[in-house]
Amino acid sequence: MINKKSSKIQQLVICAMLMALSIVFGKFLQIPIGNAIRISFEALPVILAGMVFGPIQGLIVGAAADVLGCFLRGYTLIPLITVAAGCVGLIAGLFTKVLKKRNYIFILLTELVSHITCSVIIKSVALWLAYGTPLEVLALRLPIYIGLSAAEAVIILALFKKKVISF
Repeated sequence: MINKKSSKIQQLVICAMLMALSIVFGKFLQIPIGNAIRISFEALPVILAGMVFGPIQGLIVGAAADVLGCFLRGYTLIPLITVAAGCVGLIAGLFTKVLKKRNYIFILLTELVSHITCSVIIKSVALWLAYGTPLEVLALRLPIYIGLSAAEAVIILALFKKKVISF
């Protein structure tokens, strides 16, 4: 079982695995929609890291996954996108620490706040500043991330109910 009571070495290894999963989901198993939008579950492992191990670990897993993933794929590193990737784990960790709930509504709320703040707002601003992507195109990110939030919440709840994770 993955939980905060794991030893420091276990936490480090699990966080490294979650970072690797985020890279694979985000950089290799993505579904591109045009040049500015893609569908992926790259935030799911980052959110899990934040929920299980805390906001700082979530922040580190998200930021490190973005940096390493960009190097592996040859993408341009955009610092504001790296900040947004880390922000997803930070918010998930803070929500878990403050609310201490374990139901679908809590998990969905955590997902929505993380994705809307970081994936929709911050990353969209970064794409607009870096590439001049039209805001109309970036507006399509909102319904995509609402759908991803719902799907990821179902996955996290299933892992929690099967006692694969504990937070």
